[in-house]
Amino acid sequence: MDKKILFLHIPKAAGQTFYKILGRTGYFYNLGSDPEKRIDEFISLASDSRNQYAGIEGHMGYGLHKYFNEESTYITFMRDPVDRVISFYNYIICNPMHYLHNDLVKENSIMPLNDFLDANITQEIDNLQVRLLSSTDGKINSRKTVTENDYNAAINNVDRHFSVVGIVEQFNLSLLLMKYTLGLSNIYYKQTNVGVYKKQKIDGDTFEKIECLNRLDCKFYKRQYNVLIETALNCENIESHFNRFVRGNIRYGGIMSALNFFKKIIK
Repeated sequence: MDKKILFLHIPKAAGQTFYKILGRTGYFYNLGSDPEKRIDEFISLASDSRNQYAGIEGHMGYGLHKYFNEESTYITFMRDPVDRVISFYNYIICNPMHYLHNDLVKENSIMPLNDFLDANITQEIDNLQVRLLSSTDGKINSRKTVTENDYNAAINNVDRHFSVVGIVEQFNLSLLLMKYTLGLSNIYYKQTNVGVYKKQKIDGDTFEKIECLNRLDCKFYKRQYNVLIETALNCENIESHFNRFVRGNIRYGGIMSALNFFKKIIK
């Protein structure tokens, strides 16, 4: 595919793993750990400098495609909103460099998940996926209240300008559809940045609170999950291709683990 690719990385939705796959296709402008600053820097580049990149990857909202002179398309991965929020909470606690870490962890005391949901210290647990997909300028728009109008805008943006909206819970199937759609030649992977957290028991009230905070995300996630499955079912020989990919990826994972082991020995 000759189009510029914009990988809209929703936080805690398999982005780090996909970066490595996408990086095999070309040199992308990465938004890094300070996306707002990096977006402004990208916009300030001369047109020729922007167009030298194969696309953009990172935490961003919809809208940056207008800064390319060439045709472009978006891809992203959505994740079950409840699981994403819980993963985000655990990630904050385990990473001292996260901007919210000191708000949740103080003198060996950790803010409970339920209190975090009530604290109103970040909009990243409030319909973040619709927030990003309905953006107009590429920014996260963290202060904005997400409404039904934003939900409809997200649908319009996705239907018009996204080649594939992957689903984390159907990661392999999503990759296979991206291979078909974008012409990716090598989609084998070994998972990156997978959180190893103590399994938490989430009570029904907390589960419902997360769902309520992310009502529009939940609705949008279900929509796109169904779209993904329907698209896959319409692909010829999808089951055999899927099974062949899964088997190949297991072998790839074993090879990569062995290589990493020998690298450690050599060091």
